[in-house]
Amino acid sequence: MQNTIYDLTTEILNDFLNSAESYAEFNNDLGNKLLQVLETQKISVEENFDFIRKAIADFFYKNGLNAFALFLNHTLKITTTIKNRNDNLYTHFLFIWIEKQNPKGLTPELFESILKYAKDNFEFDDNLLYRDVARGAVKKYFGLDSRDSLFFKDFDYVVKKFDYDFVQINKELRSIKQLDTSILLSENDKTFISNLLKHTDLKKLLILAAQETLEGKICYTNISAIELRKSFFDFVAQNLRVQVGKILGSQVSSLNQTCFVEEFIRGNKNLIIPILAKKILEIFHYHPDTISSLVLRFENKLRNNNPKLRTSTLKSQNVYTLEMIQTISAEFFSIQEEIYALKQELKTLDSDITKKDAEIQALQDDIKAKKAILQKINATYEHKKESLKDSSLSVVEQEALNISLSNFINEQKLILEDLENEQKKVDEINNEKNLISDKKKDLQQKIQQTHFKSQNQERNFDLLAQSFGEALLQNEI
Repeated sequence: MQNTIYDLTTEILNDFLNSAESYAEFNNDLGNKLLQVLETQKISVEENFDFIRKAIADFFYKNGLNAFALFLNHTLKITTTIKNRNDNLYTHFLFIWIEKQNPKGLTPELFESILKYAKDNFEFDDNLLYRDVARGAVKKYFGLDSRDSLFFKDFDYVVKKFDYDFVQINKELRSIKQLDTSILLSENDKTFISNLLKHTDLKKLLILAAQETLEGKICYTNISAIELRKSFFDFVAQNLRVQVGKILGSQVSSLNQTCFVEEFIRGNKNLIIPILAKKILEIFHYHPDTISSLVLRFENKLRNNNPKLRTSTLKSQNVYTLEMIQTISAEFFSIQEEIYALKQELKTLDSDITKKDAEIQALQDDIKAKKAILQKINATYEHKKESLKDSSLSVVEQEALNISLSNFINEQKLILEDLENEQKKVDEINNEKNLISDKKKDLQQKIQQTHFKSQNQERNFDLLAQSFGEALLQNEI
């Protein structure tokens, strides 16, 4: 019966959402029809409101809002807060409105009309919410990625100045590629730039630039080791130069910045080449057909620096075989998959805790509001009670006052019962949250233990990647 009530409530809410043309229409259906429809199915709202409340909260949560429902004086009252500022019920109905306008492109006039519609139809305490909701609906309608920037000044989500700078940087990098940058950059220049960057962890920026490069810019198929290496370092130089430029600004000429970055990378290639090597080994493990020809060129040529995995006492035989490469990679990535799965579980638990915190906050807010109402009722009750002492009151007036006092007592009783039930609910949710927190601690400990147990596999893989990286750097100009 409980699941039936929950599922039926959810079904009705989805029907309201699918049939409504506007948020106002949906809100009206929700407030005036939901309980009526449930009662026509011979469901006692008062007796089953906990299941109805949960269905409402879950429905709104899936649609980007946190919600808390109250059943007071046979009336449904729902309070909501926005969980996802860019994708929620408001953006849903705003998207429907934009569709009706059938715009062919984003113009200043269109955005202003979208913003006006949002302000006319939604009530937010935070003015910035109108822009966030409008931005979310516009991105959805025009098929923009959620990560795309949308600048309301000129309705352009591409920073043109950045593109110009990037082209200029590439031109400078190409022009100095075969030159000795130390000749182009004097010692005074290098000292000056180093002082400006003394609070910047350049090696960390270099590693980040290398990791960003591997996220999608490199092509690994049908490519030689020389071409792959060149492509990798070119993109790393571009990325690092952009980051350094943001720090130095106009204090140093663009060409001197580029020379400094190029020389820094040349001196720290051993720091990032293992990152490329690990990526190649990862692709070889999961998609061997994509990159096998490249890896096979290094078979029996990669120097084995791991004494525990030596194939022979003969120095010439201290190399990695293809079988060893596959085994070491398989063991390493198997552990990584296990750790990744555990971390995903951890994220789910974090999300559950956040949800529990939101439920507790909503209940506490409602408790606070009801206590304020109770305080007013108590004050009014005492005032009316004092009025009974007036000897000039007629019998009819006294009787009316007594009835009023009786009603106030009933209201006090109902609110006190609600407060008691809500406090119990807070305690229950806190207990549930504590259980989740205990699971989280156990999971964190398991992740640590898995990391500890996998030290040998990680070391074997690191030594393999180091050897692969060194091989990639051989015969480099």
